[in-house]
Amino acid sequence: MTQFYTLEPLKFQPLSIHDRGVIQSITLAAGRRNCNFTFANLIGWQFWFGTERCILPHTVILRVRLFGDLSYMICSKEPPDMQLLKLLCLDASQFGDSLTLLALEVLISAASLKSPRFSAAVFGKPSIIIEKGEINQTEMK
Repeated sequence: MTQFYTLEPLKFQPLSIHDRGVIQSITLAAGRRNCNFTFANLIGWQFWFGTERCILPHTVILRVRLFGDLSYMICSKEPPDMQLLKLLCLDASQFGDSLTLLALEVLISAASLKSPRFSAAVFGKPSIIIEKGEINQTEMK
């Protein structure tokens, strides 16, 4: 694992349209093929979930309120290490909560990172709808 985090508390900020470039550079490089990290969805649902973000090297962490409870989503090429989990526990404790990860996302992400076969089974083959400026009508059916 090549991740490095400081021992300082994580710094979360409200999600902004200006975060698009940095968040997409991380989520696209991580190879996630689900709607949880699609930037349009993050922006569209932030009013409901109060989404805040923390940007770390090669990692984006989203802090959300899910049915009033504090939860976290992590997007990275690497599974979260113990140091990051400890920092998330510290962050949650500042709100009087315990750490809640959106577990299905973490399990599926970790499995898809370890197994290309699992990734292909879960996420399928990507459909290229626009290629070199041309719309591929067969992919839209």
